[in-house]
Amino acid sequence: MSRKLRNIWLAIGSIILLAVIIYFIFYYFGGESLFLKAQEEKEQGFIGYATLELNCKKLPLTQRSCCIESVYVMKQQDYTLANEDNKCPEEMISNTLKCPGSYIWCEPK
Repeated sequence: MSRKLRNIWLAIGSIILLAVIIYFIFYYFGGESLFLKAQEEKEQGFIGYATLELNCKKLPLTQRSCCIESVYVMKQQDYTLANEDNKCPEEMISNTLKCPGSYIWCEPK
């Protein structure tokens, strides 16, 4: 193998390794931040979006992405989680994503 080709493969390998390291750093610190937010919510006595997202990460992989997406929808629109019976107050309707693992939330009629 020529020296130039070997250097190219070494550069590609280094870039891939660096990308993997950066991914794990962001994944680790992002998860820790989410955990800290969930702890704050628990201390304040309510279930917030961070707690919901943290609960999603405990689900099987087949349900996890749908669950997290439903949390993002709720957070974006400032929707609240439906009660234990999946019911909402009279002035609101329930909604969900049509995939396994989604939360059910309440939104205005």
